Amino acid sequence: MVGERVAYFLENLSQIKGFLSLVSPEDENVFVLADNASLIEFIGNIFPQAQRHVVERIPYWQNNSLYIELLEKGMAGRSRFDFLAECDRCVFFNAVESVHFHIILDHIASKGAPVVFANAYRSVDSHMVRMADKDLTAEQGAFLNEIRRLSGLALYQYRVNNTWDMFGLDRAAYPEIPLHILPWRDIARKVPYHVDLGDGECALLIDSPVDKFVVHDIDLEASRANIVEFFSKRFAEGLSLLVKPHPASTKTTFTGTILEDRVRLLDKAFPVELVMHRVPAVYFFSSSTIAAETDGRLFCLMDLVEFNSDRGRREAYEILRTGLGDNGDKVEFIPPAVASGGSLAENHG
Repeated sequence: MVGERVAYFLENLSQIKGFLSLVSPEDENVFVLADNASLIEFIGNIFPQAQRHVVERIPYWQNNSLYIELLEKGMAGRSRFDFLAECDRCVFFNAVESVHFHIILDHIASKGAPVVFANAYRSVDSHMVRMADKDLTAEQGAFLNEIRRLSGLALYQYRVNNTWDMFGLDRAAYPEIPLHILPWRDIARKVPYHVDLGDGECALLIDSPVDKFVVHDIDLEASRANIVEFFSKRFAEGLSLLVKPHPASTKTTFTGTILEDRVRLLDKAFPVELVMHRVPAVYFFSSSTIAAETDGRLFCLMDLVEFNSDRGRREAYEILRTGLGDNGDKVEFIPPAVASGGSLAENHG
């Protein structure tokens, strides 16, 4: 039985947990997506039959003339979304940095569409300040007024943590609906995304952006040799491995190694939290994803990484510590001692 007809406006994968908590697979869902390859791929995987419409982004950091050009182009194309006025609900998740969505939402609301706001960014809200026009420079004020004039929107400039400025909507224009965030295991039960774990012991590796490792002054070849040696032994013991590539990387840890064909790759766009609770072990280098709920063991591979400098090592371990969340006490390091560059206590302290 088909439920409501609901349109969802999605900017990027950072909103996915809130969206998946709210969406119902039984509804006739329509997706309006920002031009984000990972987002488009993911929605296509879990809702292959649903209507998907891609909107060109209007990034706030572009120069003024290009921003106005993109805004005028977006305004001219709004009528193609008139059909959304027939939806039971049109839901958007962020009130800032999405003027390309706001002009469409304002347009379809004028046609009778019931537009509602589901706040997926409460953690950002606490650091976000709406700037009054009197606080803007003359150039900022003139630019914002031109955007208001062209779009007809009650837009404001926001500042996050005193450094990140962006344009946002006056959310009071639309009612806010409750957004109850579900645990990932509950989300996994309701979304139609199946991952075959195969037979026997299957573990998961949450990969890092391998081709960007140079940022932390890492000896990539020596590090890979350590990693290949470790997993070669585990494979000989019967382990199979799913690898979640990093969205920002064109390679995996195993690319070009003798183990490249021994691992199975998940889609880059796949929220790995949907499968973490189903495997007995999760391996990782450094990932904020590890803060998600999981029943399995967590193994950090950072001690297998060879650094060319103490500074690179310190920076990498500091990033690691900040991303562990409540699971920090559950993490086990492999191997139990650092091959070079100090003790576990010095690196993990």
